[in-house]
Amino acid sequence: MTGTLKQDLRAGRTCIGTVVTINSTVVAEILSRSGVDYLWFDLEHTTLTVEQLETLAQAAAASGISTLARVPWNDKIAIKRALDTGVDGVIVPEVSSAEEAEQAVRAATYAPRGVRGIGLGRACGWGVRLTEYIRTADQDMLVIPMIETLDGLRNVRDIVRVDGVDGVLLGSLDLAMEMGLGDQVDHPRVEQAHRDVLAACDEAGAWCGIVTLVPESANTRIRQGFRNVVLGIDIDVLGRFAGQVAAVDRSASMATTE
Repeated sequence: MTGTLKQDLRAGRTCIGTVVTINSTVVAEILSRSGVDYLWFDLEHTTLTVEQLETLAQAAAASGISTLARVPWNDKIAIKRALDTGVDGVIVPEVSSAEEAEQAVRAATYAPRGVRGIGLGRACGWGVRLTEYIRTADQDMLVIPMIETLDGLRNVRDIVRVDGVDGVLLGSLDLAMEMGLGDQVDHPRVEQAHRDVLAACDEAGAWCGIVTLVPESANTRIRQGFRNVVLGIDIDVLGRFAGQVAAVDRSASMATTE
């Protein structure tokens, strides 16, 4: 654990992350050297396993950036196993109430605050730094609920006030889907939801995060007050490049002059 991301966000600095979904240490290492503040390894919507997460986190470690894991669900075993790989925190999907946020925090923290069990994993240097890790882990750990349901939107003011939650991350696409808007993440109703969550975070002294795909969108969100901005997803970057290749006019080489 670096602890850097939590400190920076608490200090009000704007932090940029990128999502990793591909099981490749090369991809993880390249992205870790791109200038971002952290990598977010996604175990919810991918086939990445905990074992692969550990290897990817090791690949990113040389750059000294922070790492997060989005767990498949708000489950204490999933959270415990992810944290034992040495990532700096967990992103927890579909948190819809303060009780569910509290459940995630308890899963991520040791007794007496929480219920996380002690294991000799990479997080504590395979046991070499166990005492030090136990002493500092809870204060350095990030537990980030995702606000991506209508219930979560309604209860966001309570969620951001849960002890152990420093901020939340918006799931704009899921919100749009639940609103019956399909993939219209730029719809006025979704934008209003963004403003509502930002306001709730401001009132509680918490930060708010959001996912963007291109720098222009990231700059817009930063101007709006978002302090944790995800810029890009590895497979989307590849997909955009593929689209550029498809736009190349191969017939241009056949042109001749009379």
